[in-house]
Amino acid sequence: MPNLATVLDWESCDHTAPVHEGDTLYSELHIESAQAHADGGVLGLRSLVYAVSDSASEPDRQVLDWRFSALQF
Repeated sequence: MPNLATVLDWESCDHTAPVHEGDTLYSELHIESAQAHADGGVLGLRSLVYAVSDSASEPDRQVLDWRFSALQF
């Protein structure tokens, strides 16, 4: 995400499943809110993190649900 300066605070961070050695992680980042300020803004973000097993028979599984606020310039 361009111009993201820092994470301001966390609303929640839920570990929804274990991560195993050999897993590959990827995330989806969703903007849930945006507040404009003179020099940028504050974004309410939600990151959903998924694990892909090295076993082709297992589906991707959600392992983290993180809600936080970030400062953007």
